[in-house]
Amino acid sequence: MLYGCEIDSLGKIVPTVKAQSLNEVERRTNEFRAELGKRAIHCRVMNYCKEDLLKNDFRSAVMEAAKGLADRIREETGSGLDGAALFNEALKKNDPMLYLNDLSDDSKINEQNGFKELLCAIFHLVRNPMSHTPKVKWDMQRNEALDVFVLISLAHKYLDECIVNPVIRSRT
Repeated sequence: MLYGCEIDSLGKIVPTVKAQSLNEVERRTNEFRAELGKRAIHCRVMNYCKEDLLKNDFRSAVMEAAKGLADRIREETGSGLDGAALFNEALKKNDPMLYLNDLSDDSKINEQNGFKELLCAIFHLVRNPMSHTPKVKWDMQRNEALDVFVLISLAHKYLDECIVNPVIRSRT
């Protein structure tokens, strides 16, 4: 930044506004973290993507954070599934592995189903396309990454509220 260039998420040197001091360089590199803080991003999101964020690789950071959702559910349930199959099994209507609530009425069943659909949506919108699209054809920009981190954070906050099915818990 002191020379008027930086490395983008594809590893290419690109022009940028020249920083006037080391303090400005530090401020600009910490802006993204500050934005995450303003949005109260769940701490588990960062556990999966700190290294990528240090490199300003927003695409990889988002991908790793999304994969972290499935990893967390597998840890809590012992399931070996992934993606939509994992979410559908873990949060199904009858005898789920994870309970968001007591499923005692239609509204609560809808809430559980909505959470399952949120998880599926994150994978269908972000993780799956990124897994099959080369970086050179899909670069993730800063503001887009912030939006996705909000969704992933919301999912982690719901997971904080989930209770593991006692039958699953007794197996571990």
